[in-house]
Amino acid sequence: MPTQAIAAGQGGLARLTCVVASSGALADCVIAGEEPAGLGFGAAALTLIPKITMAPAWSDGRSAVGESITLPLRFAAPAPRLAEARYKGGSAGRLGGPGPYYPDRAARLGITGTAVIECDLAPDGGLGACKVLGEAPANEDFANAAMVMAARGHLKAETRPGATAKERVRVKVVFGPG
Repeated sequence: MPTQAIAAGQGGLARLTCVVASSGALADCVIAGEEPAGLGFGAAALTLIPKITMAPAWSDGRSAVGESITLPLRFAAPAPRLAEARYKGGSAGRLGGPGPYYPDRAARLGITGTAVIECDLAPDGGLGACKVLGEAPANEDFANAAMVMAARGHLKAETRPGATAKERVRVKVVFGPG
């Protein structure tokens, strides 16, 4: 997977045109296209060619040796990493008691829970463009609480050392006694 695509959280496609050798190896490969352009999918696909072989004959028995083929190679978008969340005054994603964001019903009933959100993580640890991935237990409003915390800047996540660009991450927020 190209480094640029990992940083962008982007999947893509590369098309390589190659010649079939008598051994079934692919030779003289060139990049015929890549989508999206500029993220390195073509170059990454070229590094995979030594691992790819094909039968030197087509299924109808005709020889494939010396023929030019175009091979599409898809790269799946990388899953966002799970970042450790921190709440002002809490430790490692844990809220030390109900606080202003703990869902009222859950606090009254002593229910603990978790929420998982996926967000853009800024180099300063701020979270934006979040979406809910899940909560447990369901219907106790933990996901909404996590979204409000992130939107108001009260939830920060750890960045990679030296981070200078946004990164897509998953953030697990644990609601429970500190």
